[in-house]
Amino acid sequence: GTGCIVRTSLAARRVGVPSAQVMAPPTRDDIYRTMESALARSLEGILRLPEGVLLANRDTRGRWGEAGAYYAYCIRCGTWLTLDVAQTHEACGGSWWDDRLHKAAATWAPQLEKMAAHVRQGEDPYFGLLDLRAAAPSDRCSLPALSLGRRQLVRMSFPRLGEPLDVCIDVPESAAAAGGGATLSDAERQPLRILLYFHGHGEDYRLGPKSVPGLAVVSANCPRSVGGKRCFWFQEGAGGAWERHEHAKLRKCDAMLEAMAAVLDASSAALAALDWPVGIDAQVCLMGVSMGGHAALEFARSAPGRVRCLAVAAGYYQEPEMEELLKSIASIPLLLAHRTGDRCCPFGNIQRLHRLRLALPATPAAVTDSWFEEGIRHGPTDEELQDVIRWVLAQSR
Repeated sequence: GTGCIVRTSLAARRVGVPSAQVMAPPTRDDIYRTMESALARSLEGILRLPEGVLLANRDTRGRWGEAGAYYAYCIRCGTWLTLDVAQTHEACGGSWWDDRLHKAAATWAPQLEKMAAHVRQGEDPYFGLLDLRAAAPSDRCSLPALSLGRRQLVRMSFPRLGEPLDVCIDVPESAAAAGGGATLSDAERQPLRILLYFHGHGEDYRLGPKSVPGLAVVSANCPRSVGGKRCFWFQEGAGGAWERHEHAKLRKCDAMLEAMAAVLDASSAALAALDWPVGIDAQVCLMGVSMGGHAALEFARSAPGRVRCLAVAAGYYQEPEMEELLKSIASIPLLLAHRTGDRCCPFGNIQRLHRLRLALPATPAAVTDSWFEEGIRHGPTDEELQDVIRWVLAQSR
């Protein structure tokens, strides 16, 4: 419970773990592999590690705690530390030093310095996005002031989730909103639309669709777990059940539905404060890929009156609830994009959803588009993603 793994004679064990299970001091290869893994996953916090505290292990199997967690090793006192504790491990009083391990970690010094330069400029270290996560809004349900023409990160706190929720908001340019009497563009003569994007498993929320004239993009980061259960946007339960599409073994994650509704409210208010020439659209466009496709469908089902249109790429939905879903979203324009040989999210599931949609009377009639193609690729290409954005902009309700 202390976040430390204390050193024994030739190895170290974690407090609360049976003494037979030990972690030996790391090797240079351990450090190389762990740093490569951390940078590939855009791990937060590695810039805050003190001198002599090295990122040196990723517990992929969950032997020491949460599966996938990273651990650091202090070469002064020989202690293993959880990443959170490692960031404040500055005065341990240890007198040891392993120069080989220190030199191994120094291999990444140039890259870490570039990341640190982003942070000094108020940007996130990996993507150079305007980082407003440390800004203090007036209350928990509001966001700091946004900037026109920037891709920016904000953070919201939700006690039911157990950890903050990070959100990327990409705001298009607007010369008119910025002042100076500029002539309105065609996009600025319409209310600013908002696209709420739900990313897929393994996709970084910061790499979601980019804004285009007249369309802002809001993309949150789905947490790995909520309340001790694996979280897949609005489904929670065992990861194996989700991977096998055993939806009956999963439960709806109401805490995430509540959180994302609040994210949309706060983002809409922050965008409205930018004084877009003719205001913002009262309805939101939804898009999701893979598990994010399920999330887009579930969000639309929970709040159909808030949704202008809905695009689902390589998605899925639990079959016993498809008819109830389709009744809720009957008047919402819907795009389904999928490849027939997709092995991650089988095509048959979304094909059934499409057939049921066409069979249900919609009053008033809503657009139903299907972009079904042969192939085994899971998810859209960059070009196909832009086609979906154009489809979104073309919809009215």
